[in-house]
Amino acid sequence: SGGAMEIDIGSAMLTTVSSGGSMTVHGCGEMDDNGLVMSTIVSNGGSMTVDDWGNAVSTIVSSGGRMTVYRVGSATSTMITSGGKMMVYRMGSAMSTVVNGLLTLYSSGFATSAIVNSGGSLTVFSDGSAMSTVVNANGLMTISFRGHAVSTKVNGGMLTVSSGGNAMLATVNSGGKIMISSGGSATSAV
Repeated sequence: SGGAMEIDIGSAMLTTVSSGGSMTVHGCGEMDDNGLVMSTIVSNGGSMTVDDWGNAVSTIVSSGGRMTVYRVGSATSTMITSGGKMMVYRMGSAMSTVVNGLLTLYSSGFATSAIVNSGGSLTVFSDGSAMSTVVNANGLMTISFRGHAVSTKVNGGMLTVSSGGNAMLATVNSGGKIMISSGGSATSAV
């Protein structure tokens, strides 16, 4: 609480970051010499930053918590609960994220295999991209200017494509909806 932890070439497990506390995870680009954190909880007022080849695995971002992944950092199997926020940009990547809060991708941020559940929101814009996303009932995915999405499955949720956004190979299942605004595009949607 209120403190700061920085991991350059090492690892940490079962850590909680809250109430003004922060965690930064770095790396140096070598396969065996990058920072790694596992099973971290980022809660109300806490923040985590993953960059420079750092890795975060099995993070929970809960209400009031914030996680930022950029500059070739990566996050795998993150859970964003209601009220939690995650931003991915500048060549950061997120894999297998469960979104019950907010996930934003931009400036070459990338996400694959995200699941957006009820109350969750995934926004992609400004050269961000998402692949193999599933949007479940009452979930929302928004693709706006220069955002890209490939192979999205809409299972009862909503996919919105606004001006300058592009969705390719989207599949809409029972109860799902795609809304395409003027200037938005959906290619090979089923």
